[in-house]
Amino acid sequence: MSQASSSSSASRPQDVFQIGQIATITGGHTIHDAFSAFFPPLLPHIQTQLGLSYSQIGHVNAVMQIPFLLTLVLGWLADRFSIRNFVIFTPGITATLVVSLGILPSYPLLLATALLLGLSVAAFHAPAPAMISNVSGRRVGLGMSLFMGSGELGRTIGPLVAAVGVAWIGVQGLWQLCIVGWLATAVLYWRLHMVGAKSQQRATPHSLQVFVAQAAPMMALLTLMVVGRTFLQTAFTTYLPLYMRDVRGMTTFTEGAITLSILEGAGVLGALLAGYLADHVPRRVLLLTAFCFATPLAWAFTQVPTEYIYWMLPAVGFFSLSTTPVIFTIVLTRFPRNRALASASFMSMGVGSRALANWIMGLVADAYGLEAVYTMCIFIAALAIIPLLFMRREDLEQG
Repeated sequence: MSQASSSSSASRPQDVFQIGQIATITGGHTIHDAFSAFFPPLLPHIQTQLGLSYSQIGHVNAVMQIPFLLTLVLGWLADRFSIRNFVIFTPGITATLVVSLGILPSYPLLLATALLLGLSVAAFHAPAPAMISNVSGRRVGLGMSLFMGSGELGRTIGPLVAAVGVAWIGVQGLWQLCIVGWLATAVLYWRLHMVGAKSQQRATPHSLQVFVAQAAPMMALLTLMVVGRTFLQTAFTTYLPLYMRDVRGMTTFTEGAITLSILEGAGVLGALLAGYLADHVPRRVLLLTAFCFATPLAWAFTQVPTEYIYWMLPAVGFFSLSTTPVIFTIVLTRFPRNRALASASFMSMGVGSRALANWIMGLVADAYGLEAVYTMCIFIAALAIIPLLFMRREDLEQG
């Protein structure tokens, strides 16, 4: 009797790594983020077409982050109700919105579309990590590495697809590509429409008040760390095509897209490796290693001649983009009763810091140029090591 009970317990769905469902969700993540990655390489075109300053570009990026403030609400809902339709329908919606960015006739309309785009991206990413953790069993780190790696893969492919699309059908014709996003939505509906997105905790979720009381000390330090990391990541993702054009003298859409894809491609490898190691290696060691390599490499990137930057970008991308799955694993394993709310809290930190980073970077770029922006971001990123040193071992290493 006890053996049967033990066997039944060992085979519970929440303990099994469900590769089929993980493949479906990560595939949707790749398609979704490939379209959202159209935006950075389109920025030079948008800036020229509408005659925008760096500050105005920064405002567009900041506005896109505003809807992510709703991720706390979405995460709270996902711990109690199934909101799988957010994951199912947003790839098509995101694709439709992003392909329209390059043809908008005015700055106010650009801001409005950026707001809607941010809402669609937030609606996908709030419940999706909790869904992944639900179907990853006891291997949450591996599940999160595949999830984050699939997003990085999408952000690697996206700029290249945008470059090829612009070369073949022009910015005006990019709308034809949104059919791929809606095909992804159709596949997600077919595979997931009967799958619940409610968090499958073994115990009742803690109330919001209890969660806040438990999470506040850890989240305060995590926020400081994420702010430093976000400044560096924003400089080397959102602003990279502008930097390559205005500082390095690259003039074509394709050149900016290729540099972004090289960076993100290395980020895929970093995310996959770091997420896997998060289940086997002390997470403080992983984060310290990433931070200690990322900032010197980023500084070296700004100093080397242009012909050597293609050798620097993979190293910068590998270390600067590898921390996200590790931090996600820390958050999800530390708060197993509120996984969706915990992941949404982490995402809200990133959103707030990205909005702040974009606003400050736009102002500094207008006043002092993009070279000063990169120097500032590298310095801020170096400070992110300090809060990591003060985090408790039991907060970092649970699970």
